[in-house]
Amino acid sequence: MRALALLLLAPAMAAAQDRSTLLTCPGSLRLTPRVALEAPAGWRALPAPQTHWLRGARLFSGDPAEEAELVPDNPRPRAYRWTLAAHAAPQPWLVCAYEGTEASIAAAVPAAATVCLVATYHDNARGIRNGSVVIGPSDWVRALCR
Repeated sequence: MRALALLLLAPAMAAAQDRSTLLTCPGSLRLTPRVALEAPAGWRALPAPQTHWLRGARLFSGDPAEEAELVPDNPRPRAYRWTLAAHAAPQPWLVCAYEGTEASIAAAVPAAATVCLVATYHDNARGIRNGSVVIGPSDWVRALCR
């Protein structure tokens, strides 16, 4: 599987050379609870940081908060392609999603990019949760935008 994902990105990486940007979603997101945890009488609340593993990535037109998600040209599992020429404005954003939380992180796609390729590599998938594959600690999602 790793070879397949690398093969999907290799030609694009070679062709793009220095005018491309490789964005890699971090494998996990660490959250520190900021809500008041109410314990019943006689108990003490012990909030703890939580680690959430990478689930996948999506591309948005403009601010991800506006929820204008772009549909890939070829919705194939683990290898997506978006043509951005028709979406020149507003600027696209790559959003990395994590299992067990609505929290996510986002990175701006370079304004000059006309194509984004997103590949997902599952080394040791931990199963499916809420309809999405849950990715383990050695797995990755990479986006090549050129």
